[in-house]
Amino acid sequence: DGHLKMLDGYLEFFMKPVLADTYVSLKNELEELIHKK
Repeated sequence: DGHLKMLDGYLEFFMKPVLADTYVSLKNELEELIHKK
């Protein structure tokens, strides 16, 4: 998905541990929601 690729680039740009942890948590939740469909 293009949006996820944009977020990956955004995360790599900042590379802050707190942001990374938050991003991973959000991404995991999104993937769970997608797989439930």
